Amino acid sequence: HTPIAQLQRSCLDPSAGPALAVLLRVLALLPDAHDATRLVETVLELDNTDTDRAADIVYGLAHDERGSIVLEAVVKVSEDIRFAIVQKMKTQNRISAYVAGNVSNYVLQTLLRATESLHTLDELGLAILNDQTAQTRLLTSDRSGLVCALAETALHLNSSNCGPRIASLYLACPNLETIVLRQAKPKVHEYGARALSACLCFDGLNITGCEEVLQRIFLQALTDAAPWSRKLVDVLLEHAPTPTTSALKNLESETLIDLIISAETKHRAAPNPVARIFLPESRLNPKVQRNLLKTLRSHTEVLKARASAFFRMTRMSLKSSSKTDKLISKVATANSAAALLPDILKSGDDNKKKRMEIPAEDEKKRKKKIKQIK
Repeated sequence: HTPIAQLQRSCLDPSAGPALAVLLRVLALLPDAHDATRLVETVLELDNTDTDRAADIVYGLAHDERGSIVLEAVVKVSEDIRFAIVQKMKTQNRISAYVAGNVSNYVLQTLLRATESLHTLDELGLAILNDQTAQTRLLTSDRSGLVCALAETALHLNSSNCGPRIASLYLACPNLETIVLRQAKPKVHEYGARALSACLCFDGLNITGCEEVLQRIFLQALTDAAPWSRKLVDVLLEHAPTPTTSALKNLESETLIDLIISAETKHRAAPNPVARIFLPESRLNPKVQRNLLKTLRSHTEVLKARASAFFRMTRMSLKSSSKTDKLISKVATANSAAALLPDILKSGDDNKKKRMEIPAEDEKKRKKKIKQIK
């Protein structure tokens, strides 16, 4: 029974606004969400014959820091409410303002991630992509979260309309490398990497024009242990095998070693991220994988100097032989690890024989050392 004007003012209040958002979330969880729907229709005046009135209310809430909290709770109430709000957003050609707004773009992200309807997704997604101003603003570094929400939702709902379109635009974006790789850090940006991973999963994409960029992104993501970087490496190996394989083939041996050392230095507590490409379950072409291992084995002197940085990678790459892996696990902790490293690398050539050459030393000393390690 509260007057509508008072409810609308409450949405912008620093205390009442968050409380109203919590109330909406609680009401939406009830088996019958009628009360939540009724409250939303009252606050937004969705039943008003003047359609511009509801569009103005949605626009005002979306661009206000406190009002946006309420609107993000509103879009989670039901699919009908989400579709109605999308229609209000499209009114008066304001969709570009929603994309450009520093607050309103988060409302769009919440709406996209909450939607479960392909119809609602296409209505909002195509409205953004068909507006040239909104499209230009979308393909900038500080809107990667919105691209990520649109691409991931389109992939999840298997959209054949806005999904391939956003993927093509994103891959053709001239500043794609800047969006995915924040050069100032430098590091792989989470939403940029997630957006690229989702875009690459759509069928029928032409990546010819961005192969060099994808190569540089792949090599940077390869040394990063973040989960979104690991996902991006796997997706690139699966859906863009040509540029990623070329990037690895063209690597000079010293560069590959530098990559592994760099990754080991940054992530001592975690498994070396570069080692993922040597795992048996890696999506990397087996022939390329074998060639890379040969490259490493041809530089045993360099590897000996940095033995500790390579042991975990080597142990993971030779798991096709249980005996080899067992012995490597034992000698990896020995004081003479650096001296044994060339033989461990050489053992990759003997996987067919399922054995490993034991370093030439006195048999009694060798047995005593293994016993001590046990």
